Amino acid sequence: MGRGKIEIKRIENSTNRQVTFCKRRNGLLKKAYELAVLCDAEVALIVFSTRGRLYEYGNNNIRATIERYKKASSDNANTHSVQEINAAYYQQESAKLRQQIQTIQNSNRNLMGDSLSALNVKELKQVENRLEKAISRIRSKKHELLLAEIENLHKREIKLDNESIYLRTKIAEVERFQQHHHQMVSGTEMTAIEALASRNYFAHNIMTIGLSEAGCPKQVLAFQNGFATSHDILQVHCKSGDDDLGVHFVKYGDPVYSIRFGDNVFIGTYWNCFIRHGPNMEYFLKFDAYTSAPFRKCGQVHLWIANEDGIYFSEDGKPEEKRFDWTKV
Repeated sequence: MGRGKIEIKRIENSTNRQVTFCKRRNGLLKKAYELAVLCDAEVALIVFSTRGRLYEYGNNNIRATIERYKKASSDNANTHSVQEINAAYYQQESAKLRQQIQTIQNSNRNLMGDSLSALNVKELKQVENRLEKAISRIRSKKHELLLAEIENLHKREIKLDNESIYLRTKIAEVERFQQHHHQMVSGTEMTAIEALASRNYFAHNIMTIGLSEAGCPKQVLAFQNGFATSHDILQVHCKSGDDDLGVHFVKYGDPVYSIRFGDNVFIGTYWNCFIRHGPNMEYFLKFDAYTSAPFRKCGQVHLWIANEDGIYFSEDGKPEEKRFDWTKV
């Protein structure tokens, strides 16, 4: 038969109470020891009897454990206090921020013309003043940007004018240089031709085409010649009377050339030289003279053929001076 359940209440009999204290004290000390050993816990046990006698147990120093207990109790109390203070502060700040957000939203709605029914005359006047100040600042900023843009455009205009003046100056210099160079080249070539003529070179390399007054809208005189040369570059030089019509360079192997001399549509006379190449370094030239100016006497057209070194072809048998004969087509 099991033990009956003992009612937990103060034992009135002092003798029985002392006996029960001794038994349960020893059991409590045993349990404290077992807890410290089994769980590696720091245990401190302090018991005072009804007569004031002290009984204690500690697996470490009891005083050190008590100091540790005091410190832990103090830290917990402070921690709870700080957390409560912080929570109260953040709640107050949150309420202030919500109020500010609401005020700003109401103000923005008022500036947009909404939610005006709740405003009195004074508040409406304040909204009006704010709008006028904002418009004034916007206009001032707009004028500032426009003035800056106008100034930049003015500076750019000055820069472009200076560049235009510089380019016109350079173009004039180039034109003067080309004119001077053209005059020098023309004089040099005529001197070379006269020197060759004085050496009694056969002048069949000078092609002369005579045009009388044009009785029809267009006249064509064509001459064709095929000749071989060791040079892959030719100079084709054309003159009409005292007018130098220019020099063109022809490179062997390039596409068929159509060279135009004297491109003056108002005068109505010009000359075309058509050039193609044969399989053995041969050049085939066809020279046509056109005139559409009625009753105009064009005079004679002279065509010189030379190599890239400026040596005109003749019939004296030199390798670089190949002979060719013109035949009318």
